[in-house]
Amino acid sequence: MWGHPLCVPIADNFRPGDKIVEASSDSGYVMTQAFVSPSGERKLLLVNKRDREFEISLPEAEGAKIEMIDLTTGSNPPASISIAGSTFKLGGFGVAAVTLAK
Repeated sequence: MWGHPLCVPIADNFRPGDKIVEASSDSGYVMTQAFVSPSGERKLLLVNKRDREFEISLPEAEGAKIEMIDLTTGSNPPASISIAGSTFKLGGFGVAAVTLAK
């Protein structure tokens, strides 16, 4: 199961010892869960429950590293991007692992 493309952003970015912290989302269509690693690294797991793209606004996202899969990546490796602003697009049925800059 961990070899499934959907699991790659999760298995590579969220580890035992990561602490779940409070997070909220304005959209009922994008599930958000926040984590803090033992080293203090702040991470987000975002899951788009719809088959359409959503623009995600993260006020502290400047310089964040994002690994994501969605309908366009298919069974290919996750797309990996760094964002320059505070928004990015999460594709239909997308899963994103966001590591916020310190």
